[in-house]
Amino acid sequence: MMRRACLAISLLAALSPASLAAEPPAALAVDSPPPPSDVPEPPVAAPPGFRVPPRPVYPVEALRNDIGGRCMVSFTVNAEGVPQNIVPDCDHPVFTAPARDAVAAARLDMGAEVQAGDVFRLPLRFQPADWDSPQD
Repeated sequence: MMRRACLAISLLAALSPASLAAEPPAALAVDSPPPPSDVPEPPVAAPPGFRVPPRPVYPVEALRNDIGGRCMVSFTVNAEGVPQNIVPDCDHPVFTAPARDAVAAARLDMGAEVQAGDVFRLPLRFQPADWDSPQD
């Protein structure tokens, strides 16, 4: 009985407020995962598959002037796989309309991984080197 009492007192002493407030040993602090963010991540992802993929058209003005950029296009999908509520966020305004039009013309494969109302974010990149030059 005495042995159990000593063990219980040792555990209580180890869990006292003073010991809980103390900094963890350096080895534990380094290996500890970072605290979770206060801002939750939105429940969005890149869509798993397209029946008709987005095919953006490079703006001729941007291509001639060697302007590149990136867009993150957010959208929902309806029951037929048609993108809806399309909101492009582009680092250059010349790419906003082509990004919106490309996603609007795309069609997603519906199924277990894609349901009507799901929200997605699709990155698009516009780099002049990746495209053919316009013909004058």
